[in-house]
Amino acid sequence: MASSVAAASVVSIAARATETRRRVAAAAYRRAGTTTTTTRLRSRGRARGPGVRADRVAIAVAVRASSSDPTSSPPPPPPPRRPTRREAMTRAAAVALTVALTTTTTTPPPARANPIDDFNVAALLRKAKYFLGPLQLMLDRLVALERVEASLAAEDLVSELGKATLDCVNPRGPLASYANVRDVCTLNILVKSATRGPAVVNPPGTIENANVVAAQEALIKGYDALALELGRAPVGDSRAAAFAECRGLVKEMAFALLGCFRLEAGDAAGIERAFPELFAGAEPGTAEANGAIRGVRFS
Repeated sequence: MASSVAAASVVSIAARATETRRRVAAAAYRRAGTTTTTTRLRSRGRARGPGVRADRVAIAVAVRASSSDPTSSPPPPPPPRRPTRREAMTRAAAVALTVALTTTTTTPPPARANPIDDFNVAALLRKAKYFLGPLQLMLDRLVALERVEASLAAEDLVSELGKATLDCVNPRGPLASYANVRDVCTLNILVKSATRGPAVVNPPGTIENANVVAAQEALIKGYDALALELGRAPVGDSRAAAFAECRGLVKEMAFALLGCFRLEAGDAAGIERAFPELFAGAEPGTAEANGAIRGVRFS
């Protein structure tokens, strides 16, 4: 009786060990892919025999069958981890940067000019505006003088004429004596700088030099004619015609002086918009410079 109980216990222990080893072998086989796992049993209490060999073979076959069963499902993946706020902000910034880089790369910006050329053009634009400022002042003062000339005394009229012409006719005050040794006419100073330098260089023989010199001579003659007209009694509308002629010649001088800077059409148009009264061709003129530059005349 005791021997049968002991034998039953041994069989039960062996069965549990067999089942445990089978589960371990199955798990190892799944982890190793196609590796076939066999389990060696230790005989506890009884010698090896056909029964033990059959169990070992059955375990090996069971392991292969369970591992290669197409209906068996892999273990479920772990649940996705929710990103933290910092991770979410980092991803959003990365996406925005990627979009910006892609847009910049696929849509190239328009070609830019040489920085040195840009600097030179900007310098010419500044000089052109600086040179046209005195001409705008001439035009404004001529308009103001025409309004009040009838009420001025002779001495005041002479002074105002020198003021309107920027000392090209009847230099004022100390400039009158200084004019004997140095050119004080603002118009002449501008033309010299726009032809000989230092502003720009347009030597004799160039169209720019010819235009600006012709416009300069015509304007000086117009100022002289205006001075003669103011020194005598007007005949009909002769005085108004003299003022109108000078205003037209100032505008033609502006075109000729701007041409000395050899600006592109777009840049020159920007300068003309900055001085709308100078470049609004509404007055008659006599200089030939304007026709050579613009192909039109004031009328």
